[in-house]
Amino acid sequence: MRKYFFMTVGYVFLGLAIVGAFLPVIPTVPFALVAAYCFKDGSHRVYNWIISFPKFGPAVQEWEEHKVIRTKNKVLAISLMSLGIGMAVYNSTASTELKAIMIFTGLCVGIYIVTRRSKKAEY
Repeated sequence: MRKYFFMTVGYVFLGLAIVGAFLPVIPTVPFALVAAYCFKDGSHRVYNWIISFPKFGPAVQEWEEHKVIRTKNKVLAISLMSLGIGMAVYNSTASTELKAIMIFTGLCVGIYIVTRRSKKAEY
């Protein structure tokens, strides 16, 4: 039962990653990371396809092996995330509290991204 749960979640996130590969507003790599995690034990065939996919495979491998996010990817992620949250806050009729939660969540994710290494450690 656990395997089927992870496979289902993996396919949902894989679909989001594929959509994100073609739409610049949707992030690709975070969805691919979740999908890879779900398929690592569930389906080696799909996992291998994810890590060999040219658009997000190298970023997934770098994260899994070295916990590294390239500077280019950091800039892109933070820029698109800021744009998306900014547009959502500006155009939303939601309460001020909800807007503050969106901004706070974006700041936390941004801080997390910025504090990750950009290059793998050299020994």
